[in-house]
Amino acid sequence: MITALSFILLNLISYFLAFKRGPFWGLFAYANIYFNPPTITINWWVDYLPFNRWSLLTSAVLLLSLFIHKKKLSDHKFLNTKWVYAFFLLSAAIAFTSAIDKDDAFHFLYMLFTYCLIIYIMIRSIKSEEQLRLFFLSIVLLAGHLGMEAYLHGKRINDRLEMIGAGDAFNSNELSLLLAAIIPLVFVFIKNGKRFERIIALGSLPFILNAFILCNSRGSALAFVGGVIISVIFVADKQIKKGMVILLIAITPIFLYLTDDAYIERFSTLLGFSSAMEDEAAAQTLSSGRTEIWLYGFEMAKDHPFGVGPNGFKKLARFYMPKEVLTFKNGSSQGVRSAHNTYLQIIVEQGILGIVIWCLMCLHTCLVLFKAFKMVSKLQHPKPFWKDSIFGLNIAFYSVLIGGFVNSRVYYEFFWWQLAIAAIVYSLASDIARQDKLKTNLNT
Repeated sequence: MITALSFILLNLISYFLAFKRGPFWGLFAYANIYFNPPTITINWWVDYLPFNRWSLLTSAVLLLSLFIHKKKLSDHKFLNTKWVYAFFLLSAAIAFTSAIDKDDAFHFLYMLFTYCLIIYIMIRSIKSEEQLRLFFLSIVLLAGHLGMEAYLHGKRINDRLEMIGAGDAFNSNELSLLLAAIIPLVFVFIKNGKRFERIIALGSLPFILNAFILCNSRGSALAFVGGVIISVIFVADKQIKKGMVILLIAITPIFLYLTDDAYIERFSTLLGFSSAMEDEAAAQTLSSGRTEIWLYGFEMAKDHPFGVGPNGFKKLARFYMPKEVLTFKNGSSQGVRSAHNTYLQIIVEQGILGIVIWCLMCLHTCLVLFKAFKMVSKLQHPKPFWKDSIFGLNIAFYSVLIGGFVNSRVYYEFFWWQLAIAAIVYSLASDIARQDKLKTNLNT
Protein backbone atom coordinates (compact mmCIF):
# COMPACT_ATOMS: atom_id res chain seq x y z
CA MET A 1 0.00 0.00 0.00
CA ILE A 2 2.80 2.44 0.93
CA THR A 3 4.61 1.63 -2.31
CA ALA A 4 1.49 2.37 -4.36
CA LEU A 5 0.92 5.65 -2.53
CA SER A 6 4.53 6.66 -3.11
CA PHE A 7 4.15 5.88 -6.82
CA ILE A 8 1.00 8.01 -7.05
CA LEU A 9 2.46 10.87 -4.98
CA LEU A 10 5.63 11.12 -7.07
CA ASN A 11 3.60 11.22 -10.26
CA LEU A 12 1.17 13.84 -8.94
CA ILE A 13 4.01 16.10 -7.80
CA SER A 14 5.66 15.68 -11.18
CA TYR A 15 2.40 16.58 -12.97
CA PHE A 16 1.91 19.67 -10.81
CA LEU A 17 5.44 20.91 -11.48
CA ALA A 18 5.05 20.17 -15.19
CA PHE A 19 2.06 22.52 -15.38
CA LYS A 20 3.56 25.07 -13.02
CA ARG A 21 7.20 25.23 -14.14
CA GLY A 22 7.66 23.34 -17.41
CA PRO A 23 7.52 19.94 -19.15
CA PHE A 24 10.94 18.91 -17.82
CA TRP A 25 9.37 18.14 -14.46
CA GLY A 26 6.88 15.79 -16.06
CA LEU A 27 9.77 13.59 -17.19
CA PHE A 28 10.19 12.36 -13.61
CA ALA A 29 6.73 10.78 -13.69
CA TYR A 30 7.54 9.26 -17.07
CA ALA A 31 10.82 7.80 -15.76
CA ASN A 32 9.06 6.58 -12.61
CA ILE A 33 6.49 4.69 -14.68
CA TYR A 34 9.23 3.16 -16.81
CA PHE A 35 11.33 1.93 -13.90
CA ASN A 36 8.31 1.08 -11.71
CA PRO A 37 5.85 -0.21 -14.30
CA PRO A 38 2.26 -0.49 -13.07
CA THR A 39 2.00 -4.04 -14.35
CA ILE A 40 0.76 -6.85 -12.12
CA THR A 41 3.25 -9.36 -13.57
CA ILE A 42 6.12 -7.17 -12.36
CA ASN A 43 4.87 -5.21 -9.33
CA TRP A 44 2.50 -6.70 -6.77
CA TRP A 45 1.25 -3.30 -5.53
CA VAL A 46 -0.51 -2.44 -8.80
CA ASP A 47 -3.87 -3.63 -7.44
CA TYR A 48 -3.83 -0.67 -5.03
CA LEU A 49 -3.71 1.88 -7.87
CA PRO A 50 -7.00 3.57 -8.87
CA PHE A 51 -6.41 2.94 -12.60
CA ASN A 52 -3.72 1.56 -14.92
CA ARG A 53 -3.37 4.09 -17.76
CA TRP A 54 -0.50 6.00 -16.17
CA SER A 55 1.63 6.12 -19.31
CA LEU A 56 -1.21 7.64 -21.31
CA LEU A 57 -1.95 10.17 -18.55
CA THR A 58 1.70 11.17 -18.26
CA SER A 59 2.05 11.59 -22.02
CA ALA A 60 -1.03 13.83 -22.03
CA VAL A 61 0.42 15.91 -19.18
CA LEU A 62 3.74 16.28 -20.99
CA LEU A 63 2.10 17.35 -24.27
CA LEU A 64 -0.17 19.82 -22.52
CA SER A 65 2.80 21.22 -20.60
CA LEU A 66 4.72 21.62 -23.87
CA PHE A 67 1.84 23.68 -25.21
CA ILE A 68 1.49 25.79 -22.05
CA HIS A 69 5.23 26.53 -21.88
CA LYS A 70 5.88 26.61 -25.64
CA LYS A 71 7.83 29.88 -25.39
CA LYS A 72 10.25 28.36 -22.85
CA LEU A 73 11.24 25.21 -24.72
CA SER A 74 14.80 24.39 -25.73
CA ASP A 75 16.26 25.08 -29.17
CA HIS A 76 18.41 21.93 -29.31
CA LYS A 77 18.87 20.52 -32.80
CA PHE A 78 17.61 17.01 -33.46
CA LEU A 79 20.84 15.90 -35.20
CA ASN A 80 21.02 12.09 -34.93
CA THR A 81 17.36 11.74 -33.97
CA LYS A 82 16.19 12.77 -37.46
CA TRP A 83 16.95 9.19 -38.48
CA VAL A 84 14.39 8.01 -35.92
CA TYR A 85 11.56 9.64 -37.84
CA ALA A 86 12.83 8.19 -41.11
CA PHE A 87 12.84 4.74 -39.49
CA PHE A 88 9.29 5.27 -38.24
CA LEU A 89 8.00 6.39 -41.65
CA LEU A 90 9.57 3.35 -43.31
CA SER A 91 8.02 1.06 -40.67
CA ALA A 92 4.64 2.74 -41.25
CA ALA A 93 4.88 2.25 -45.00
CA ILE A 94 5.59 -1.46 -44.55
CA ALA A 95 2.88 -1.85 -41.88
CA PHE A 96 0.24 -0.40 -44.21
CA THR A 97 1.33 -2.35 -47.26
CA SER A 98 3.21 -5.65 -46.93
CA ALA A 99 3.12 -6.49 -43.21
CA ILE A 100 2.64 -10.19 -42.53
CA ASP A 101 0.30 -9.43 -39.61
CA LYS A 102 -1.18 -5.95 -39.94
CA ASP A 103 -2.86 -5.80 -36.52
CA ASP A 104 0.33 -6.77 -34.74
CA ALA A 105 2.40 -4.48 -36.97
CA PHE A 106 0.15 -1.53 -36.11
CA HIS A 107 0.56 -2.27 -32.40
CA PHE A 108 4.34 -2.14 -32.61
CA LEU A 109 4.18 0.81 -35.00
CA TYR A 110 2.33 2.64 -32.24
CA MET A 111 5.20 1.79 -29.89
CA LEU A 112 7.66 3.31 -32.38
CA PHE A 113 5.42 6.38 -32.51
CA THR A 114 5.59 6.74 -28.71
CA TYR A 115 9.40 6.56 -28.93
CA CYS A 116 9.38 9.34 -31.53
CA LEU A 117 7.14 11.34 -29.23
CA ILE A 118 9.26 10.93 -26.09
CA ILE A 119 12.41 11.82 -28.05
CA TYR A 120 10.75 15.06 -29.14
CA ILE A 121 9.52 15.77 -25.61
CA MET A 122 12.93 15.12 -24.03
CA ILE A 123 14.84 17.27 -26.50
CA ARG A 124 12.41 20.15 -26.12
CA SER A 125 12.06 19.79 -22.33
CA ILE A 126 15.65 19.46 -21.05
CA LYS A 127 17.10 22.92 -21.49
CA SER A 128 20.12 23.21 -19.20
CA GLU A 129 23.07 21.34 -17.71
CA GLU A 130 21.37 21.40 -14.32
CA GLN A 131 18.22 19.78 -15.65
CA LEU A 132 20.08 17.06 -17.52
CA ARG A 133 22.18 16.37 -14.43
CA LEU A 134 19.03 16.05 -12.32
CA PHE A 135 17.50 13.72 -14.90
CA PHE A 136 20.62 11.54 -14.81
CA LEU A 137 20.42 11.41 -11.03
CA SER A 138 16.76 10.36 -11.17
CA ILE A 139 17.72 7.49 -13.49
CA VAL A 140 20.41 6.36 -11.03
CA LEU A 141 18.00 6.60 -8.09
CA LEU A 142 15.20 4.73 -9.87
CA ALA A 143 17.63 2.04 -11.07
CA GLY A 144 18.87 1.71 -7.50
CA HIS A 145 15.30 1.26 -6.30
CA LEU A 146 14.77 -1.34 -9.02
CA GLY A 147 17.89 -3.15 -7.81
CA MET A 148 16.58 -3.05 -4.25
CA GLU A 149 13.27 -4.54 -5.42
CA ALA A 150 15.22 -7.30 -7.15
CA TYR A 151 17.11 -7.97 -3.92
CA LEU A 152 13.98 -8.03 -1.76
CA HIS A 153 11.41 -9.63 -4.06
CA GLY A 154 13.28 -11.00 -7.07
CA LYS A 155 13.08 -14.68 -7.95
CA ARG A 156 15.73 -16.65 -9.79
CA ILE A 157 14.64 -19.18 -12.38
CA ASN A 158 17.44 -21.47 -13.49
CA ASP A 159 19.83 -19.26 -11.50
CA ARG A 160 18.73 -16.12 -13.37
CA LEU A 161 16.69 -13.15 -12.19
CA GLU A 162 13.36 -13.09 -14.04
CA MET A 163 10.00 -11.28 -14.05
CA ILE A 164 11.25 -8.13 -12.41
CA GLY A 165 12.53 -4.99 -14.05
CA ALA A 166 11.51 -1.97 -16.09
CA GLY A 167 8.51 -1.70 -18.39
CA ASP A 168 10.16 -3.39 -21.36
CA ALA A 169 13.11 -5.00 -19.59
CA PHE A 170 11.72 -7.60 -17.20
CA ASN A 171 13.75 -10.69 -17.97
CA SER A 172 17.39 -11.37 -17.22
CA ASN A 173 18.91 -10.42 -20.57
CA GLU A 174 16.86 -7.26 -20.99
CA LEU A 175 17.24 -6.01 -17.43
CA SER A 176 20.98 -6.62 -17.34
CA LEU A 177 21.48 -4.68 -20.59
CA LEU A 178 19.48 -1.78 -19.14
CA LEU A 179 21.59 -1.78 -15.97
CA ALA A 180 24.79 -1.97 -18.04
CA ALA A 181 23.80 1.33 -19.66
CA ILE A 182 23.21 2.97 -16.26
CA ILE A 183 26.25 1.73 -14.31
CA PRO A 184 28.64 4.29 -15.93
CA LEU A 185 26.47 7.18 -14.69
CA VAL A 186 26.55 5.78 -11.15
CA PHE A 187 30.34 5.97 -11.08
CA VAL A 188 30.29 9.48 -12.53
CA PHE A 189 28.20 10.70 -9.59
CA ILE A 190 30.40 8.84 -7.11
CA LYS A 191 33.51 10.49 -8.54
CA ASN A 192 32.30 14.02 -9.33
CA GLY A 193 28.90 14.40 -7.72
CA LYS A 194 27.83 16.78 -4.99
CA ARG A 195 27.52 15.35 -1.50
CA PHE A 196 23.85 14.33 -1.80
CA GLU A 197 24.47 12.98 -5.31
CA ARG A 198 27.30 10.80 -4.04
CA ILE A 199 25.13 9.49 -1.22
CA ILE A 200 22.41 8.50 -3.72
CA ALA A 201 24.94 6.92 -6.10
CA LEU A 202 26.77 5.04 -3.35
CA GLY A 203 23.47 3.77 -1.97
CA SER A 204 22.30 2.66 -5.41
CA LEU A 205 25.53 1.02 -6.60
CA PRO A 206 25.42 -2.23 -4.55
CA PHE A 207 21.80 -2.91 -5.52
CA ILE A 208 22.42 -2.19 -9.20
CA LEU A 209 25.52 -4.38 -9.32
CA ASN A 210 23.79 -7.13 -7.38
CA ALA A 211 20.81 -7.12 -9.78
CA PHE A 212 23.19 -7.12 -12.75
CA ILE A 213 24.95 -10.19 -11.34
CA LEU A 214 21.70 -11.96 -10.43
CA CYS A 215 20.61 -11.64 -14.08
CA ASN A 216 23.56 -13.90 -14.91
CA SER A 217 23.63 -12.66 -18.52
CA ARG A 218 26.84 -13.41 -20.39
CA GLY A 219 25.77 -11.32 -23.37
CA SER A 220 25.16 -8.18 -21.32
CA ALA A 221 28.38 -8.60 -19.35
CA LEU A 222 30.42 -9.00 -22.53
CA ALA A 223 28.55 -6.06 -24.09
CA PHE A 224 29.45 -3.87 -21.12
CA VAL A 225 33.10 -4.93 -21.24
CA GLY A 226 33.11 -4.32 -25.00
CA GLY A 227 31.58 -0.88 -24.48
CA VAL A 228 34.30 0.01 -22.00
CA ILE A 229 37.09 -1.27 -24.27
CA ILE A 230 35.83 0.57 -27.36
CA SER A 231 35.30 3.80 -25.43
CA VAL A 232 38.73 3.64 -23.80
CA ILE A 233 40.48 2.95 -27.12
CA PHE A 234 38.61 5.33 -29.42
CA VAL A 235 37.14 8.04 -27.16
CA ALA A 236 39.09 8.45 -23.90
CA ASP A 237 42.00 10.81 -23.36
CA LYS A 238 45.05 9.93 -21.25
CA GLN A 239 43.46 11.16 -18.04
CA ILE A 240 40.35 9.04 -18.53
CA LYS A 241 42.40 5.97 -19.46
CA LYS A 242 44.42 6.29 -16.27
CA GLY A 243 41.25 6.71 -14.24
CA MET A 244 39.68 3.63 -15.81
CA VAL A 245 42.64 1.49 -14.78
CA ILE A 246 42.37 2.73 -11.18
CA LEU A 247 38.59 2.17 -11.21
CA LEU A 248 39.02 -1.37 -12.52
CA ILE A 249 41.45 -2.20 -9.73
CA ALA A 250 39.07 -0.74 -7.14
CA ILE A 251 35.84 -2.30 -8.38
CA THR A 252 37.06 -5.83 -9.15
CA PRO A 253 37.16 -7.03 -5.49
CA ILE A 254 33.64 -5.65 -4.89
CA PHE A 255 32.32 -7.33 -8.03
CA LEU A 256 33.90 -10.67 -7.13
CA TYR A 257 32.49 -10.41 -3.61
CA LEU A 258 28.96 -9.98 -4.98
CA THR A 259 29.16 -12.87 -7.45
CA ASP A 260 27.90 -16.33 -6.54
CA ASP A 261 28.72 -19.84 -7.73
CA ALA A 262 26.00 -19.81 -10.41
CA TYR A 263 27.41 -16.64 -11.96
CA ILE A 264 30.97 -17.93 -11.98
CA GLU A 265 29.91 -21.32 -13.37
CA ARG A 266 27.90 -19.78 -16.20
CA PHE A 267 30.72 -17.47 -17.25
CA SER A 268 33.35 -20.18 -16.99
CA THR A 269 31.84 -21.77 -20.12
CA LEU A 270 33.19 -18.85 -22.12
CA LEU A 271 36.72 -19.85 -21.21
CA GLY A 272 36.21 -23.24 -22.83
CA PHE A 273 34.73 -21.90 -26.04
CA SER A 274 36.94 -23.84 -28.45
CA SER A 275 36.51 -27.18 -26.74
CA ALA A 276 32.81 -26.63 -26.26
CA MET A 277 32.32 -26.09 -29.98
CA GLU A 278 33.58 -29.58 -30.64
CA ASP A 279 30.41 -30.95 -29.13
CA GLU A 280 27.14 -29.90 -30.80
CA ALA A 281 25.09 -30.01 -27.62
CA ALA A 282 27.65 -27.93 -25.74
CA ALA A 283 27.76 -25.45 -28.59
CA GLN A 284 23.99 -25.03 -28.42
CA THR A 285 24.20 -24.46 -24.67
CA LEU A 286 26.95 -21.88 -25.11
CA SER A 287 25.04 -19.89 -27.72
CA SER A 288 21.60 -20.55 -26.13
CA GLY A 289 20.46 -21.79 -29.56
CA ARG A 290 20.92 -18.35 -31.11
CA THR A 291 23.10 -19.51 -33.99
CA GLU A 292 20.39 -21.87 -35.22
CA ILE A 293 17.79 -19.09 -35.01
CA TRP A 294 20.07 -16.69 -36.90
CA LEU A 295 20.50 -19.16 -39.76
CA TYR A 296 16.74 -19.37 -40.16
CA GLY A 297 16.59 -15.59 -39.86
CA PHE A 298 18.97 -15.10 -42.76
CA GLU A 299 16.69 -17.27 -44.89
CA MET A 300 13.75 -15.08 -43.88
CA ALA A 301 15.70 -11.94 -44.81
CA LYS A 302 16.64 -13.31 -48.23
CA ASP A 303 13.00 -14.09 -49.02
CA HIS A 304 11.72 -10.70 -47.76
CA PRO A 305 14.31 -8.01 -48.67
CA PHE A 306 11.79 -5.18 -48.23
CA GLY A 307 10.64 -6.24 -44.76
CA VAL A 308 7.57 -7.87 -43.23
CA GLY A 309 6.61 -5.09 -40.81
CA PRO A 310 7.14 -4.31 -37.09
CA ASN A 311 7.41 -7.46 -34.95
CA GLY A 312 7.11 -9.53 -38.12
CA PHE A 313 10.09 -11.75 -37.27
CA LYS A 314 8.14 -13.55 -34.54
CA LYS A 315 5.11 -14.03 -36.80
CA LEU A 316 7.18 -15.24 -39.74
CA ALA A 317 9.30 -17.66 -37.71
CA ARG A 318 6.73 -20.49 -37.76
CA PHE A 319 7.05 -20.77 -41.54
CA TYR A 320 10.81 -21.30 -41.37
CA MET A 321 11.63 -22.94 -38.04
CA PRO A 322 10.79 -26.43 -36.73
CA LYS A 323 8.31 -26.66 -33.86
CA GLU A 324 11.00 -27.55 -31.32
CA VAL A 325 12.61 -24.16 -31.90
CA LEU A 326 9.37 -22.18 -31.51
CA THR A 327 7.65 -21.00 -28.35
CA PHE A 328 3.91 -21.58 -27.94
CA LYS A 329 2.40 -19.02 -25.54
CA ASN A 330 -0.93 -19.27 -23.75
CA GLY A 331 -1.85 -22.49 -25.55
CA SER A 332 -1.62 -20.88 -29.00
CA SER A 333 -1.28 -23.25 -31.96
CA GLN A 334 1.02 -20.78 -33.73
CA GLY A 335 4.55 -20.72 -32.36
CA VAL A 336 6.76 -17.64 -32.31
CA ARG A 337 10.47 -17.00 -31.91
CA SER A 338 12.47 -13.86 -31.17
CA ALA A 339 15.41 -13.04 -33.44
CA HIS A 340 17.87 -12.73 -30.52
CA ASN A 341 19.68 -10.19 -32.69
CA THR A 342 18.55 -6.59 -33.12
CA TYR A 343 20.19 -6.14 -36.51
CA LEU A 344 18.80 -9.36 -37.95
CA GLN A 345 15.36 -8.43 -36.64
CA ILE A 346 15.51 -5.09 -38.45
CA ILE A 347 16.64 -6.68 -41.71
CA VAL A 348 13.64 -9.03 -41.58
CA GLU A 349 11.10 -6.45 -40.38
CA GLN A 350 12.21 -3.20 -42.06
CA GLY A 351 14.26 -4.71 -44.87
CA ILE A 352 17.57 -3.63 -46.36
CA LEU A 353 16.61 0.05 -46.33
CA GLY A 354 15.64 -0.28 -42.67
CA ILE A 355 19.01 -1.66 -41.57
CA VAL A 356 20.77 1.11 -43.54
CA ILE A 357 18.74 3.78 -41.73
CA TRP A 358 19.30 2.06 -38.37
CA CYS A 359 23.06 1.82 -38.85
CA LEU A 360 23.29 5.45 -39.97
CA MET A 361 21.28 6.46 -36.91
CA CYS A 362 23.60 4.54 -34.59
CA LEU A 363 26.78 5.77 -36.30
CA HIS A 364 25.55 9.36 -36.20
CA THR A 365 24.83 8.99 -32.47
CA CYS A 366 28.34 7.59 -31.87
CA LEU A 367 29.77 10.56 -33.77
CA VAL A 368 27.66 13.05 -31.80
CA LEU A 369 28.80 11.57 -28.47
CA PHE A 370 32.42 11.47 -29.64
CA LYS A 371 32.37 15.12 -30.70
CA ALA A 372 30.66 16.16 -27.46
CA PHE A 373 33.39 14.44 -25.43
CA LYS A 374 36.15 16.09 -27.45
CA MET A 375 34.59 19.53 -26.98
CA VAL A 376 34.32 19.14 -23.22
CA SER A 377 37.76 17.53 -22.81
CA LYS A 378 39.44 20.53 -24.50
CA LEU A 379 37.96 23.17 -22.18
CA GLN A 380 40.38 25.67 -20.68
CA HIS A 381 38.17 25.73 -17.58
CA PRO A 382 37.52 21.99 -17.01
CA LYS A 383 34.16 20.55 -16.07
CA PRO A 384 35.03 17.07 -14.74
CA PHE A 385 31.43 15.99 -14.22
CA TRP A 386 30.44 16.60 -17.82
CA LYS A 387 33.61 15.15 -19.23
CA ASP A 388 33.10 11.91 -17.30
CA SER A 389 29.35 11.92 -17.97
CA ILE A 390 29.75 12.10 -21.73
CA PHE A 391 32.42 9.42 -21.60
CA GLY A 392 30.01 7.27 -19.56
CA LEU A 393 27.30 7.85 -22.17
CA ASN A 394 29.71 6.55 -24.81
CA ILE A 395 30.23 3.37 -22.77
CA ALA A 396 26.48 2.99 -22.27
CA PHE A 397 25.63 3.42 -25.94
CA TYR A 398 28.34 1.08 -27.19
CA SER A 399 27.24 -1.49 -24.61
CA VAL A 400 23.68 -1.44 -25.96
CA LEU A 401 24.89 -1.63 -29.56
CA ILE A 402 27.07 -4.66 -28.79
CA GLY A 403 24.31 -6.24 -26.71
CA GLY A 404 22.08 -5.95 -29.77
CA PHE A 405 24.05 -8.73 -31.44
CA VAL A 406 22.67 -11.30 -28.98
CA ASN A 407 19.40 -9.67 -27.96
CA SER A 408 16.41 -8.27 -29.86
CA ARG A 409 15.95 -4.74 -28.54
CA VAL A 410 14.32 -2.71 -31.29
CA TYR A 411 11.30 -2.03 -29.06
CA TYR A 412 13.46 -1.11 -26.07
CA GLU A 413 12.61 2.38 -24.87
CA PHE A 414 15.80 3.21 -23.01
CA PHE A 415 17.74 2.90 -26.29
CA TRP A 416 15.59 5.66 -27.77
CA TRP A 417 16.17 7.77 -24.65
CA GLN A 418 19.87 7.44 -25.32
CA LEU A 419 19.45 8.91 -28.80
CA ALA A 420 17.64 11.94 -27.38
CA ILE A 421 20.19 12.37 -24.59
CA ALA A 422 23.02 12.30 -27.15
CA ALA A 423 21.43 15.18 -29.08
CA ILE A 424 20.89 17.16 -25.87
CA VAL A 425 24.43 16.53 -24.64
CA TYR A 426 25.95 17.68 -27.93
CA SER A 427 23.94 20.91 -27.83
CA LEU A 428 24.86 21.61 -24.20
CA ALA A 429 28.52 20.70 -24.84
CA SER A 430 28.57 23.21 -27.70
CA ASP A 431 27.20 25.88 -25.33
CA ILE A 432 29.78 24.96 -22.70
CA ALA A 433 32.58 25.21 -25.27
CA ARG A 434 31.38 28.64 -26.45
CA GLN A 435 31.13 29.94 -22.89
CA ASP A 436 34.58 28.58 -22.10
CA LYS A 437 36.08 30.30 -25.17
CA LEU A 438 34.40 33.57 -24.25
CA LYS A 439 35.67 33.35 -20.67
CA THR A 440 39.19 32.58 -21.89
CA ASN A 441 39.12 35.56 -24.26
CA LEU A 442 37.91 37.87 -21.49
CA ASN A 443 40.69 36.69 -19.16
CA THR A 444 43.33 37.33 -21.81
